[in-house]
Amino acid sequence: MRTEEARTLSGRLIMGGFSGTEPDDSTTEIISRGEMGGVTLFRRNIEDVQQVIELNSKLRSLSRNLPFFLIGIDQEGGRVARLARPCTVLPPARELGSLKRPDITGRAGFLTGSELNSLGFCLNFAPVLDISADDAKSVIGDRSYADNALDVFEHAMAFSRGLEQGGVISCAKHFPGHGCTAVDSHTGFPKVDRSENELLDRDIVPFSMAIQSGIRAIMTAHVVYEDIDKELPATLSPAVIRRLLRHRLRFDGVVFTDDLEMQAVSSRWDYGEAAVLAFEAGADVLLICSSAQAREKALKGLSDRASSSSMFAAILEKSARRLERAYASFLKTQAHFEADWIGSEAHKKAQNAFYSELCNK
Repeated sequence: MRTEEARTLSGRLIMGGFSGTEPDDSTTEIISRGEMGGVTLFRRNIEDVQQVIELNSKLRSLSRNLPFFLIGIDQEGGRVARLARPCTVLPPARELGSLKRPDITGRAGFLTGSELNSLGFCLNFAPVLDISADDAKSVIGDRSYADNALDVFEHAMAFSRGLEQGGVISCAKHFPGHGCTAVDSHTGFPKVDRSENELLDRDIVPFSMAIQSGIRAIMTAHVVYEDIDKELPATLSPAVIRRLLRHRLRFDGVVFTDDLEMQAVSSRWDYGEAAVLAFEAGADVLLICSSAQAREKALKGLSDRASSSSMFAAILEKSARRLERAYASFLKTQAHFEADWIGSEAHKKAQNAFYSELCNK
């Protein structure tokens, strides 16, 4: 594969980020050249509703000639939420799960999805399918809906369906289960010593059920599952992604990595090396959410390998086809909410009904 072609293909499989409320000149140029497949927005990028609408409109305009461009966000609710009022403020997943009313959780997903859609997002990195362990020890804690597989599945899928009915793609996380880890992969290197059978009987169950129910996208965990792969975290492990997720669970949707800038990966692998390992393991899209330098290193690692290896180039091409197929399928059924949906009388009425149900339970 020619170097220029390899660079473009590689770039479209990376979701980047930037620091301000508008993309800097370098990011603007990279998107316009087709060397970035999307961005993830954080609180640092957000001032208010109107600013987000204008920002996302600009991003879509810059990428209008690309086959796809993903604008994503982490809007779970609770402590992981980038948008504040007048968007719906959700309680932690654990609080929703404790109600034993998946219909209310589904309504929360629909409100969130409709708001994100009206703001110009197409992807939400939610819901969490992790089963929580002891909250005092678990990093995930109240981000998990429950401490058992069935409740986690029912509430997470209700939220996922609500998101998609509202007009955004949902992405379940963190495969094959982050609920029992006490170490935060943002700052450390978590390991899980449960056997593969124990994981299959507990932690993986919500993911397996979600796959059977048609979940479109899954995010991996930067966690080492020692019985499956003693050296590599799930994000970089063929044993976890290809053997377990792709082959055993038969998932053919889009696999996103968690942010490669997190210390569990970045402190041990160069970005170029980690990027190549992730695709060889079976991932489809890399998240590199802050550093332009890190994104460029990953891009170079991928494009260099694709230029020199037809086998690796074929891996990237398959991921691009999978992503294009999923995005095109989503667009065919996507709901559409106008930019003025948030704050409208209909929106306020839906919010008030939701808040009322929460207060009465």
